[in-house]
Amino acid sequence: MRISLPSRFIVFLFMLAFCALGIVDASAAIRRVPTDYPTIQQAINASVNGDTVLVSPGTYLENINFLGKAITVSSESGPGITIIDGNHAGSVVTFRSGESRSSILSGFTIRNGRATFDFGYSGGGVHIERSSATVRNNIITNNIGMATGGGIGMIASSALIQGNVITNNRTEFSGTSGGGIIVSFSSDVEVVDNVISRNTADFGGGLYVYLAERLAIRNNRIQENTAFYYGGGIFGTGYPFSIIQNLIARNSAQAGGGIYGYVGDVINNTIADNDSQQGSGVNGAFNTQNKWVNNLIVAKAGQDAAYMGFGDNSGLMLMNNNIYSSGGSAYGGGCPNLTGINGNISADPLFVNAAAGDYHLKLTSPSIDTGDNSAPNLPSLDLEGKPRIQDGNHDGIAVVDMGAYEAPPPFDLCIQDESNGNLLQINSTTGDYQFTNCAGLTIGGIGTLTKRGSQITLQHNAADRRVMASLDTSAKRATASIQLLSQGRMFSITDRNITNNSCACR
Repeated sequence: MRISLPSRFIVFLFMLAFCALGIVDASAAIRRVPTDYPTIQQAINASVNGDTVLVSPGTYLENINFLGKAITVSSESGPGITIIDGNHAGSVVTFRSGESRSSILSGFTIRNGRATFDFGYSGGGVHIERSSATVRNNIITNNIGMATGGGIGMIASSALIQGNVITNNRTEFSGTSGGGIIVSFSSDVEVVDNVISRNTADFGGGLYVYLAERLAIRNNRIQENTAFYYGGGIFGTGYPFSIIQNLIARNSAQAGGGIYGYVGDVINNTIADNDSQQGSGVNGAFNTQNKWVNNLIVAKAGQDAAYMGFGDNSGLMLMNNNIYSSGGSAYGGGCPNLTGINGNISADPLFVNAAAGDYHLKLTSPSIDTGDNSAPNLPSLDLEGKPRIQDGNHDGIAVVDMGAYEAPPPFDLCIQDESNGNLLQINSTTGDYQFTNCAGLTIGGIGTLTKRGSQITLQHNAADRRVMASLDTSAKRATASIQLLSQGRMFSITDRNITNNSCACR
């Protein structure tokens, strides 16, 4: 005998099943601080999985703990005006109760933390232990890790650390490590899209890695960190881990100014101007377990770029790198010279302006179109988000460049003023442009292209400039205006025959 159930009862059963599976969370709420709760911790205490703690601008003297909850704690208006100040009373933020990546901290300045003995003196700003949180879009600064991890300390974690500025953090005890970040006894951690700068420790000024499986350090700017002993930018040991497309510059240490230790695959990094008498760029990081491909390793003048002070060099896997030193040696210690072997070169990479921190490649760089397109984990976009594998030397074959930045194809359009020779060069694929005032001024940028038949326009509106160009390729005419707001200067270009330009000051 079949029994028909009322439709309302059937809907109730489905809703009950969905709730049991966690698909429907009718209790999710936004808990506002200080409107609903005077402190962030009180809002966390009242929260359940799926809730959001939304914090208004202000400075909050707190040390908060997520208590294992899958919640989002976020600022309303960003880290510039929303501050959690630990008042040196412990780690500012703690994940220690099995949190997953659904436990999210976003949009704060995290400052004045000081890790305590109970937390192994690790992670003055953020302490993550046996948990896998998401820490995103924060400024983590002026924290003390005591023993390890001045900014962030990760132990037995699989966290995501993304889009943060981690700066001016330190460790305090003698022999300590990881001024910016420490990752230890962990797996599947991702450290991506961060600025890691001006942190200090005895070992691993920017990052210290110990026994971290499948760790990815990708698309970071790791600059001006200091290790008093080894690994100014990165110190690594234990399991192999990947270092993909980072700018590692102006770090310092006694050994391994940029990178020290055993790592894993190191792909398309720019490692330049680091300071160390034993490996300005890297020290002892080569063995049979890793591949170094498409990197720029450029020493500080007079120092060795790649140095091997320990370990096995019998199975070096260095391919398509530019390893170069002006006034020093490309290879030092026990590291054999591989220039001319497996696509490796040793030549001035011709940075746009290294003295000013601009490590893009000039269009005449020997590192353009000289990488290996089959490199493992090769990103599809460069450090600035531009497409990878372009035909940078305009020979009809697209080959990836060495280093963190992909040079665009050369300029293929040129507008030149008929009276004074001033010129605007444009890449009609990417929108890259370069204006040259023949009295000695050159500026460049990336504009927005619009194409309608024979009409091409380029426009770039920024805080310091207004650039507008209009070309009619059928009539062979073009005009452009360049307004430099910060200088109070305006330039105009009129070109009645764009096919008759020298594209050089005359």
